[in-house]
This record gives sequence, structure tokens and C-alpha cells, in this order.
Amino acid sequence: MRIVRIFKWIATVIVTVAITVFTLSLLGINFSPLAKDPYFQRFIGLYQKVKQQYVHLVPNQTLFQGAMRGLVDSLHDPFSRYMDPAETARFQEMVTGQFVGIGAILTSDGMYAVITQILSHSPAQQQGLRVGDRIMKINAQTVSGWNLRNVVMAMRGKAGTHVHVLILRNGKPMQFAILRKPLVEQTVFARMLTPAIGDIYIAQFSGHTANDFARAWQNLRRQGMRGAIIDVRDNPGGYLESVNAIASDLLPKGAVIEQIESRMGKKNVFRASGAVQQMPIVCLINHQSASAAEILAASLQESGHHPIIGGQSYGKGTVQETLALTDGSSLKLTIAKWLTPLGHSITHLGVHPNLSIATPEFAKLPPLQVGYQKAITLDSVNLQTAIAQRMLRALHFSTDRTDGYFDESTKIALTAFQRKYGLMQTGLLNTATAYQLNIALMAMRIRLDPVRLAAIGYLQKKLMAA
Repeated sequence: MRIVRIFKWIATVIVTVAITVFTLSLLGINFSPLAKDPYFQRFIGLYQKVKQQYVHLVPNQTLFQGAMRGLVDSLHDPFSRYMDPAETARFQEMVTGQFVGIGAILTSDGMYAVITQILSHSPAQQQGLRVGDRIMKINAQTVSGWNLRNVVMAMRGKAGTHVHVLILRNGKPMQFAILRKPLVEQTVFARMLTPAIGDIYIAQFSGHTANDFARAWQNLRRQGMRGAIIDVRDNPGGYLESVNAIASDLLPKGAVIEQIESRMGKKNVFRASGAVQQMPIVCLINHQSASAAEILAASLQESGHHPIIGGQSYGKGTVQETLALTDGSSLKLTIAKWLTPLGHSITHLGVHPNLSIATPEFAKLPPLQVGYQKAITLDSVNLQTAIAQRMLRALHFSTDRTDGYFDESTKIALTAFQRKYGLMQTGLLNTATAYQLNIALMAMRIRLDPVRLAAIGYLQKKLMAA
């Protein structure tokens, strides 16, 4: 029996070393120097003990993925991470903007996913889906209360397959069978706000964003744009190459876009080509503007001398590279710092606007939950009533209270709101009323956006003085 145990131990060691060498090869690491490293030898010993003595059998893949995650977690860097093959595929889909789906952009109304935009020439557009449609079922599964990401993933799938969607439109259920196909997510949204002022919103910097931005810019120029608002609020960042291409066109020729500083302190300076005609620009940011969005904002502010309006940005002053591994997994690793044109680090500090404008209180209200089993009535007390009372006040329907107690003034305000929006005048907080309150407040956020209004005012004065 002792000889058998010895052979089992030897076999375990051989398998352990073989798997370790294989895993290191996935990471592109030469095994030879590590074999003599005492810390690495301790890791091998720990691995052997887990394999031999842990109460449950654990697959080698699980152990090594855990070890690789632990290795990266030990860096205490929130922007470096190990991603397994499934996570890698989702990450690549996000940063490239390429996916297989139906082309409907969704948001949540608190209970259901609601279509907020439909991509041009997409299957969703071709089949007749509309903005405002609420997704009730996907492939016969009720999706009420689902996390929005889960709804999105259920809509996506293999190209050439169908997804069956039940939507609710104006209270009427409608069934669609929609063919999934490869699509490119729209990241640039452009429009003219006045005859002379254009507005370009960049949602993120994906692989095609720079080309889309260039087309949008030229299109607005043809429409008479002489001043531009570039909005990167809520933009989490993206490809460095993409933001550099955009900044390169917007800034004067030779102006510094950013400086990339390596771990050894060597700096690589990126400069602009000045490809487009110069004009007054205002950049809009908030605390969710990060990484590449901050590069664009800082370069426009320091090298282009264009003002920034909004709130202090996130403060991500590092650069990551995604290293592909042979098994389909990947390592996203911080490889450098980036500095503003004047050499400042924005890490944990963010980019500071020239004009700081706080978000109005009504814009901070969360959406009401939609899908009440029972309408909320008089003399009840709950959080949903408190949110509704604040919404009603913001929309100029007077209520005496905002503490969540459903009093007579709340009923009167709800009745007036229902009358204005063509709803059944019950004076109760029901599903239809909650949904319409969410929509009305969303429209108000867009119409009374104080940051954009300030940018328009600045550009109008600038153009009048020119």
C-alpha cells in the first residue's frame, strides 16, 4: 500500500508540473527561471496539498483560473484583470462595438426593458419594433424584474437564428420573430441644436468610433455647424487609438494630445494633425467620464483652449493592454500611465471643468418600479410614493408631502398628471402612471439639461463675437 501511495504522489507531482508548465505557456512565461524561484516552489507545494487533501475533487482548470485571478488581484489594480474565454468574448464585443443581435438599444423602467433606440437597417427596424416598446417575454420566458444585462444577452445569440419577442405597445401585446445578424453598435450620435451649433455625443471609444465621428462632423459642417458641443458624459473610455484619432483632427497641428509614461519613466508624446477646420468647441463631462473620455477632455482644455462644462471626471490616468492567451482567455493589464498635455496626472483627481454645474435634484431621482400587482392608494407609506411625489413636483404638479405618505394632495396631483397624459384618472399610483412618470421625467432631463444649455449659451456668445 505504501508503494502505491508513493506512485500516486509521484504521479500527482508529474501532473502538477505538467499542468503548471502548460498554464505558464498560455501566459507566455518561460518556465525555466521560475523552477528555481522559492515562491513558485511554494505555490507548487500548495497546489499539491489541495489536489491531494481537499475534501472535494476540483478540476485543474478551476484551480488554475482561480490562481491566475489571484495573481492579478494581488496587484490591487482595479483596471487589471484576468478574463476567462467567456468573459474575454464579452469584453471584445463591448470594446469593438461588434455583436450579433437585433439592433435594439434598451433601458430599464424598473420592471421591464424598454426600447430607447433602434439601429438603422437592423433586424429590429425591419421587423417593425419601435422606440417605447416594452419587452415582456423572450423565447416564451417572462423577463419582468430581469437584470438589464440578462435581457440583452437573451436577445443576442448566433447569427442566422431567430429570437421570439413579446412586446407591449400602447397596452397591446405583439409577438415578433426576429432574425439575429452581425451588427455594429452605434457610439456616435449627432444633431444640430441651432442653425449654427452642432451636438455630438460619444458613448464610448470603440474600434469604429473615430470614423463615425469624422462622418458625423462633416455631416454637421454641411448643415452649417460653426460651433460644436462634444458630449462625453457617462463615457467609460475605450481604445486609445480611437480617441487619439479624434483629438488629432480637432486640435491645432502639432498640439499635444497626451503623454504616455512607461514603467521606466520614458514618455511618448502624441501630437495632433489638425485635419479639420478649427471652430469653437465645448466639451461636456461628468463623474462617469473616464479614461479615453478624459484624454479627449483634457486635450481640448489644455491644448485646444476649449472650455469644459459639467462635473469633475472619474480620474483614470492609466493605460491597459489586453493580452490574448492561447486558450481563448486574456489578461487586461495596466502597462503605462497617461499624462495631460501639460504633464499632469489625473489619477484619483479627474479632469476639472472650467464651469462646474451640479446635476439638478430631479435628475438624480431613480426610476419608479413598474409592474405593481396592486395600485398604491391613500394612507399608505412607501419609498415609491416618495419618489413619485418628488417627480410630480419636478413636473409642476403640486403635492404637500414628499415623505412617502400618500395623502389627498398626492391623489389630486396624480389625477392631474393622468389627465394631462391621457391616462385613466384614478388618482392612484398604478403601473401605467408610474411608467408615464418615468418617461416624462426622462424627457425633462433632456429638455432642461443645464450643462448643455450652458454650452449653447457660451457658443452663441462666442459666435456673435466672431
